Amino acid sequence: FDKTNQNLLSKVYGWFYFSINAGSVFATMLIPEINKRYGSAWAFGVPGILMALATIIFFAGRKHYVKVPPSGMNKNNFLFISLYALFNISKKEKGQHWLDVAKGKFDAQRVDGIKSVYRVMAVFAFIPIYWAMWDQNLSEWVLQAQHLDRNILGYDFLAEQIQTVNPAFLLMFIPIFTYFVYPFFERMGIKTTPLRRIGAGLILTMLSFVIIALLQTRIDAGEHPSVWWQILAYMILSAGEVLVSITGLEYAYTQAPKAMKSTMTAIWLLTVAIGNMFTALVNTSISTGGFFSKYQGADYYWLFTGIITAFIVVYLFVSPRIKERSYIIDPEVDSQAAADTSNL
Repeated sequence: FDKTNQNLLSKVYGWFYFSINAGSVFATMLIPEINKRYGSAWAFGVPGILMALATIIFFAGRKHYVKVPPSGMNKNNFLFISLYALFNISKKEKGQHWLDVAKGKFDAQRVDGIKSVYRVMAVFAFIPIYWAMWDQNLSEWVLQAQHLDRNILGYDFLAEQIQTVNPAFLLMFIPIFTYFVYPFFERMGIKTTPLRRIGAGLILTMLSFVIIALLQTRIDAGEHPSVWWQILAYMILSAGEVLVSITGLEYAYTQAPKAMKSTMTAIWLLTVAIGNMFTALVNTSISTGGFFSKYQGADYYWLFTGIITAFIVVYLFVSPRIKERSYIIDPEVDSQAAADTSNL
């Protein structure tokens, strides 16, 4: 992407996410039914067969792809420059950025590019808690659904099938947000910047867990509430996903120079891993009678609600102070723009 087509960036990421969830709708409805009727061997086997078919199709089109040959390890990378700057931070002069000490040994433009990576990491520091909560719709929410009245229009759905509404809502919300919600606020004079979208998404994620916690309170009291309450939580969670996940992918691409885009994508994926690790640590602590063992039932969901609320408060204070620098630029002035980052 460059200056001539940057307006298409949000749409491209939106449709990319749309295609993923189109497959997810199909899978989350079909696979639980296959498991129920034919057992786990076929439930695992069918996706494996389809993945093999997709691989064959991908391989068949290999002559049509742009192939960039490997160039070997570039020492002007994020890790080497960061480590060098850390070990030589004593050489930093007054008023100088701590990474600037690496400019004598490494390419100056690459050093400036890495500064942008650290700016984006300040935003991504708030993302792991989002994934720690979002991924529970694939686990804890499914277990909760076992205790709900899952009769919808006369059909009793399996607990595993309720999560299908998440990708279904995404299929609806992605075009709605892209073509209606964002343009509406822009016309109102309210810019829907990536930082604002992410903040709104975190708030919606928190609200979805409030509903789940209240629902669990009723379950703990021996009731069997309607699954429609959980579907409402899924709807709010899906809206938050559009605002956080799709925006995060776009932010990782636009806020880093060309040489750093793969690094930023890797860091974005790292936020998913950290979030899942945190949830795993909490669940392990509960199962082994550790520190979090008192947080069970509704208290479990209130715990995560409280944690993300604290993150949101900090985010609202920090995000206005984070500098944004879009690297979607005119290719003809790429080298000049990269040099200009030293002034940021």
